[in-house]
Amino acid sequence: MTLDKIELSAVIAASAEDVFAAWMSAKAHAAFIGAPAAIAARAVDGSATVR
Repeated sequence: MTLDKIELSAVIAASAEDVFAAWMSAKAHAAFIGAPAAIAARAVDGSATVR
């Protein structure tokens, strides 16, 4: 089965500002998810990679 789109939702015990900051900072994102992360700061699509 091929999926073109995956949608995920979750309740996170944090403010919207804290979640956004963690999403936009590789260091904060890595701490948030507990794994190394790389954020493409200039990517048009705002892509992020978790390794």
